[in-house]
Amino acid sequence: MALLLHPSWWELTTYGHPSTLAAGCFLAACAIFLRAVETGGGAGLTAGATALFAVSLLVRTDWALGAAVFPALALIARGLRAAAMLRSLAVVAIGAGLFFVSRRLLLPAALERAPLTSHASAVMAASRDVAIKQATVFVLGTGLPLAVGSAIGVGVCVVKRRWKPLLLALAAIVPCLAYWLQVIGPYRHFLLATPFALVPLAAAASGLSRPRAAALATGLMVVNEIVQLATFPLIARHYAWRYRPIANERRWTSTVVLGDWLSNHRAGQATVRLEAAEARWLAAQSATHVLVAAPRPFRIQFELIARNASYAFSADQTDSGVVRSTLETGGRRFDFIDGEPELLAAMLPRVVASERRADARLYRSTVYVPISGNGAEIGIPTLAPHRSPPS
Repeated sequence: MALLLHPSWWELTTYGHPSTLAAGCFLAACAIFLRAVETGGGAGLTAGATALFAVSLLVRTDWALGAAVFPALALIARGLRAAAMLRSLAVVAIGAGLFFVSRRLLLPAALERAPLTSHASAVMAASRDVAIKQATVFVLGTGLPLAVGSAIGVGVCVVKRRWKPLLLALAAIVPCLAYWLQVIGPYRHFLLATPFALVPLAAAASGLSRPRAAALATGLMVVNEIVQLATFPLIARHYAWRYRPIANERRWTSTVVLGDWLSNHRAGQATVRLEAAEARWLAAQSATHVLVAAPRPFRIQFELIARNASYAFSADQTDSGVVRSTLETGGRRFDFIDGEPELLAAMLPRVVASERRADARLYRSTVYVPISGNGAEIGIPTLAPHRSPPS
């Protein structure tokens, strides 16, 4: 219930991100599998859990980080009985097999161009600073009251020696944090950890009646919203933002919900409309060779392809954590460098200098830095006159 009332869950569902579909499939698979193990149910329940696990992987492959939950559930329900443990391993193995077969059948070209292992390692930027930043994103996204409540739940379970809830929580949280704390990204990457982080709190409150448990969950979420609303001015004022603010616009980021959900969502909608307008404006320009420096320039790429489906796309991940990609058709070409602002600021001069050495005609007046850098103007020195779309 707390998950359904969670502002980050609202944020994901209201713009249709597949993480919510993956979460629903994965949690349903866990529930069905637990039912199968507890009741000694037949192959039908196990097959249903396996299919839902495979679907969750097809929607969001990173939910494979939750594979250890199935053996944990078997251990909790049946102890170290071989039949239950083998059933859990079968769900994981067959579900993963269905995922790989489906991926091979549906995306053979993509499989050859972008192996999962290479992508998973390419986005990692392991460092102490990244880990601290992502841990902060996890706590802010979960909400301080819920994070404190989860910590209290862990303490209660330890004092009462209730190890099963802790085992289940750790089975999901440890793999999730071990990987995603090394990747600069949004709170949704921790969506697997969030519901399982609440398991110790739910176990500590298991003696409550259903109405009281529902009241506790609702109260926590109300307090969560109040705390987020109260802390927003402090974050907006004191955080070392990497984007310059757009005049008269509220601070907003897709990384984590800041302040109350509704205000954050409205600010996000305004920025998306600006990004879409910029994409249409840039696609309508007549320049034959344009370099675009922007975090996540996919709206521009989509607009170009929508206008001309003959564009050929190619991409590669550079060692510095910036993605270089190209859209090209006929005599027109768009080069993109996509990454975090500080990485773009460091790479942009090198890219332009290198290309100009190869061809002095390139990028003399066609370097484009969008003004809508994920919610605010990106702080990169432009190498050409900054041009923005008409209002």
